[in-house]
Amino acid sequence: MPVWHSTAKTPAKNMYGPRPVSDIRGALFHMAEGLNVSGYLSRDPARGVSVQYTIEVADRDGHRDGEIVRMVPERIIAGSMNPAALRSGDDPYFGRSHLNYVLRDLATNANRGVIAVEIAGKAVDGPSDRQVASAVRLFRDLRTRYPDIKPLGHRDQQAVKRCPGTTPAIKRMFNLMGGHGKDYRKERPQMSTIQYVPNEVATIKAGAALRENIGDSPFATVADPLTRPTFGTSPDGKWRLVAADDPADANARLDRTAWVQSSSVTALAVLPSDQAAIEAAVRAARAQALADAWEAIQELR
Repeated sequence: MPVWHSTAKTPAKNMYGPRPVSDIRGALFHMAEGLNVSGYLSRDPARGVSVQYTIEVADRDGHRDGEIVRMVPERIIAGSMNPAALRSGDDPYFGRSHLNYVLRDLATNANRGVIAVEIAGKAVDGPSDRQVASAVRLFRDLRTRYPDIKPLGHRDQQAVKRCPGTTPAIKRMFNLMGGHGKDYRKERPQMSTIQYVPNEVATIKAGAALRENIGDSPFATVADPLTRPTFGTSPDGKWRLVAADDPADANARLDRTAWVQSSSVTALAVLPSDQAAIEAAVRAARAQALADAWEAIQELR
């Protein structure tokens, strides 16, 4: 895993003492609301903020996207959270219950229990694809040294701001790590499918809700019936994973997946896999369309 060291020394006063390995229980992720985070933190911010790692975003020349910078040593406590801002409840995604589950008796002293990672950029936008890949690579590397470590977000500890946000990119990042907080699994059952059939498509009825993860609030609702590639069902058969469009662009390519309730799927079909069969199917569909059009014209006469 490539790790770049900060070019400027992180101020010693922003390190808060050593800790035993047993205290390292969470990898806590922030969105920084700014760029060049390692440079900013190395200049001794007035609030005394520090983190173990930053993950940078592309600069004006397109460099540094996904670059990992080591700031504070892992066995030294960093100061990325305000203990006085400890929240009491839960959101639909983040919440105190996740913090309690992961950190246990250190939940009220979260800085002691986590390795903090600051991702450059804004919560409203979420991390770039390269930042997601770097965050996952970093987490997997941490897990080789701390096998019980689990992913958390800043909002699990406080409710003052949205950090790190709930964009599809953030949720994808946590999913690739195996889940977030108390939902962490080394292998998430809901992310696996059974009964996968190559080249199978599903027809999804109008009104069906599309979800990033099973149990999430819908990110979009199907307006008209859709036929989309499908990748099988959840192990309990109640959900089907399908290819989905970007809800912000009706003309976007199928560049993401979504879970739909199996009851929302009205038909399944397997597309031909070889080119000759595909061309024959297209010719047959065109011939049928011409026949239907001709029949409609005859009825009008």
